[in-house]
Amino acid sequence: MGFGWLFIGSVIGINFVYNGFTDIISFLLILYALLLLSRHNKYFKSSLYAIIPLCIAGLCFFAFEFLTILDIKLVSNKELVYSYYAILSAILKLIYTALLLKGIETLAFELDIPNIRVRAFRNRLFIYLYYVLQICTELNNEAFAKFARYAILPVMLFGFVCLILNAVLFYSCYMWICLEGDEDMERKESSFAFLNRLRKTESKIEDRIIEQKKAERQFKEQYKKKRKKK
Repeated sequence: MGFGWLFIGSVIGINFVYNGFTDIISFLLILYALLLLSRHNKYFKSSLYAIIPLCIAGLCFFAFEFLTILDIKLVSNKELVYSYYAILSAILKLIYTALLLKGIETLAFELDIPNIRVRAFRNRLFIYLYYVLQICTELNNEAFAKFARYAILPVMLFGFVCLILNAVLFYSCYMWICLEGDEDMERKESSFAFLNRLRKTESKIEDRIIEQKKAERQFKEQYKKKRKKK
């Protein structure tokens, strides 16, 4: 369906040090995932269109990083290029990620998977906050320079948390959202033992939530019947 590629691409994108080399790989994998997901709702399709300029910007930055390693100077102020790319990248990532999470939220609502819907909504709010803060830390302005001096590390840590939360969400979508007709298919064992353990743990959590929801519904139905009798 595409969520597996989305998860892999998002994990590769969790890199703040050599992002010039890993971003483009991450973007291309996510682009492929969105091509698969775009037929399911309009938000996935809009997210697909939104990530295309991000892939182009990522390719340009990859080329710039590669030429820098070869000691080929294209500009006198290399730090300014990094700052401009960070701002442009943050704006484009904000747009495509917000649309992607809205698409997941909508799909989870249609399939009646409340846990994934709530997580997607929460992550979307976090993403708005993170990218706005990131843009503020990159602006060449006296007022924002003071903010950046103290906030850059907390913002980076918050961004790392947001990326982890999104990766976990995408993995949950890979586990629990399937195509029509595939609901009863058995899940294949992964060649990675830690993924199998993660799946078992998540299955136990989901089973508990389902049982809790059933108990809540039964209690409400019994309560309504008692009120009707009175």
